[in-house]
Amino acid sequence: MIHNIDSQLSMKKQPREVYQDLCNAQPDDGPRNVEKAYNRKKAAGSGTTANAKANLADEVQIVLSMVQEQDFVKAAFMDGNKPPCTVLYDERQIDDIKRFCTSTHGAILGIDRTFNLGRCYVTVTMFTFLDALRQRTNEPPVFLGPTYLHWDATVTTYANFLHHLRVKLACNVDTGITVAPDLMVGSDDERALRNALAMVFPKSSHLLCIQHLWKNVEHYLTDKIGQTSQMRRRIADDIFGRLAQADTDDKFDDIAKSLLEDYRYRKSKLCPQK
Repeated sequence: MIHNIDSQLSMKKQPREVYQDLCNAQPDDGPRNVEKAYNRKKAAGSGTTANAKANLADEVQIVLSMVQEQDFVKAAFMDGNKPPCTVLYDERQIDDIKRFCTSTHGAILGIDRTFNLGRCYVTVTMFTFLDALRQRTNEPPVFLGPTYLHWDATVTTYANFLHHLRVKLACNVDTGITVAPDLMVGSDDERALRNALAMVFPKSSHLLCIQHLWKNVEHYLTDKIGQTSQMRRRIADDIFGRLAQADTDDKFDDIAKSLLEDYRYRKSKLCPQK
């Protein structure tokens, strides 16, 4: 992705234009925010563009030393000429996920590529800690789970992280028994992450975040269809308001069919066939 940003900037495009073009062309692997394009332009202008190969050996040695010496740094993966991808967690986090994020308890293990640290992606996991309640809301708090530092957003990169978690969650040190984890996983609609989850956790339930789906619908209606803001809100409210009320698969299918017929009817009234 860094190469794509630099290539676009070399064509004398402004950072915001580069950000929008790459997000439209690569919605799953585009820049997370416009600041990334601004930072690349600033680095190029000051002549401080990083040479990835120059310090790669030092970076590898440092990370491998941390895996051996620091309890919180659990694993590192190498891929090509990029710095190591690193997995960070405490063993207590794994124990909590085993307790709460199973089909028996029903807690969801959330996974999201949340933000960037410079050129580095930060993908975090989170889960509901069911053994405690917040005093103000009387709801269980959300705790941070294992964190992944990586350099691209490909299926292979995500699969390395997820496979490591799968092995850790499957092993029981006390009994020596290995059982494949049956999780409920929640994420946004990022294609590479969805594919990696399906590959590594094929029997687990995968839920999509309504907030991210809502944004995807509005993005599609804005950039692809060109609808007005009023119509975008109306369509999104219909989809996520009415469908969210369905508590069975049959009700969901009935509401979806009703919405489809309703909008087909509106379209035929606005654009009658000749």
